[in-house]
Amino acid sequence: MRWLWSVVGAILVGVAVGLYFLYSTTEIERALNRGDWVHILFVGEDAKRDGGPEADAIALLGVSPDPEGVVPYFFLSFPPNLLCYREGEWRPLKDLYRPGDPSALIS
Repeated sequence: MRWLWSVVGAILVGVAVGLYFLYSTTEIERALNRGDWVHILFVGEDAKRDGGPEADAIALLGVSPDPEGVVPYFFLSFPPNLLCYREGEWRPLKDLYRPGDPSALIS
């Protein structure tokens, strides 16, 4: 009888682990399964002379839902001193970045 309960327990553990991996998809996996591109913004921080953080490296990674397509992925690296026009003036990208809030870089 002990042998039977060991087998039943092993089967239940196997089913539980299988269900976990079957239904535990990330937001990125769900977007790719829908056929959407996934874009990931990388921001490397460094310390300014006054001690506060600033954007030292800015990059964008795009992943295609079709890995066999013409462009399966792309990677763009932007210099932090690249000027962009925002709110009526030209400013470097690193000035747009606020620690913990990259929304100004995205828009």
